Amino acid sequence: MSILSIPVRPHVKKYLLVHLGEDYDLSLGDQFGIMLLLLLRRPLKDKRKEASMSEYKEKFSFSAAGYPAQKWGLRSFTTGTIYLFGKYVEEVMLKEMYGQVATHVDNGRGLHDSINEWRAKYDFTEADKSFDAVKKSYQRQTKEDTYRKSANRHAPLKAVRVLKRELLKLPTTALIQPASLPA
Repeated sequence: MSILSIPVRPHVKKYLLVHLGEDYDLSLGDQFGIMLLLLLRRPLKDKRKEASMSEYKEKFSFSAAGYPAQKWGLRSFTTGTIYLFGKYVEEVMLKEMYGQVATHVDNGRGLHDSINEWRAKYDFTEADKSFDAVKKSYQRQTKEDTYRKSANRHAPLKAVRVLKRELLKLPTTALIQPASLPA
């Protein structure tokens, strides 16, 4: 049986363990398995990421028995693939947090309680994901969403005004009727 281990940050490991479990078998049936297979098939070398590898203290282990390395062209993990996988999992984790916290806040719960509930779900400590960092990230995302909504709302109206102005600039021409139609 082929067991692989990828270095990850401590909070990423906790997140993956909640969603995938300890005995995870590599699979094309979930987004994390697809990402791992893609990264193992085309490992990226990135020397710039070597300095940040000290943050990847934990290891997430999984079975790759269904995907023989020779047949699937799997290679080993590099600093680039480790970084990309960790970044991908963190983005998925934060999107989930934004949705869960926004839903709780919309239903009348406080922001503080909603964030703490999300952190408790994954047993995050202050060292893993601090409350302030999560709160600032949520507030930043909320501002971006508000900006996107207002930008989308104004864009069609502006387009109509521009079109109207351009049409008014066109010279008026006499309406020419075809000879086949009676006048």
